[in-house]
Amino acid sequence: MKKLFISLVAALMAATATYAQSSLVATLSHEGEISVFHGASSLKQAMEAADHGDIITLASGGYDAVNITKAITLRGAGMEEDTITGSFRTQIVGNFDINIADSIPEHLTIEGIYHENTITVYGTLSNAMLQKCRLGTIAVSDWNNTINSLTCIHCYIWNTIQIPRNGSANFVNSSVQYPDNREGGNMEFTNCIIFESARFIYNSFFTNCFISLWRSDYSQDQFLNETNINT
Repeated sequence: MKKLFISLVAALMAATATYAQSSLVATLSHEGEISVFHGASSLKQAMEAADHGDIITLASGGYDAVNITKAITLRGAGMEEDTITGSFRTQIVGNFDINIADSIPEHLTIEGIYHENTITVYGTLSNAMLQKCRLGTIAVSDWNNTINSLTCIHCYIWNTIQIPRNGSANFVNSSVQYPDNREGGNMEFTNCIIFESARFIYNSFFTNCFISLWRSDYSQDQFLNETNINT
């Protein structure tokens, strides 16, 4: 009887975990009103209904990617997954673009999202924040575009993030594989890990960071001379 009870409990826990992963829900908060969308396309539906300044909250699970053209707050359940504790990540599946008019006073915030593909930025993205996200590639469609005053906190960027000319970004408690500001952008790192290559980093500022140097065209002394290291 005891073995049967344990088996029933295990089956119930497994069913609950499966349900938690498959319950794809996007909740849109707009001026105090709440709208709920369901399914893999629910993020797309919520984005279409949203306005600048709104909040979209995603349950755990995988959602179809959609281009972000509005300065919203996009909040997921987290970037980590732990079947023991029953926590599951929120994943956006597929490439998507960010194209928000620079004249919009609201700012884009993305929090608690897991994304393996490419995010392409068009135009000028100003004062955006990425928090507790695991992201693949953040690229600009053209080096004449600008990512200005981007803040990344507790993020893991496992491929490239490009900060173009006249752009700027501040990374705090984050890990980045290939930061790239070779076209003249400014980057500042605090308590960060550059864990693969510093070959595309120029004129940046580091505080309490671990840097893996790989620059075939530069020696370590040259790299130190053109960057600011504060230990």
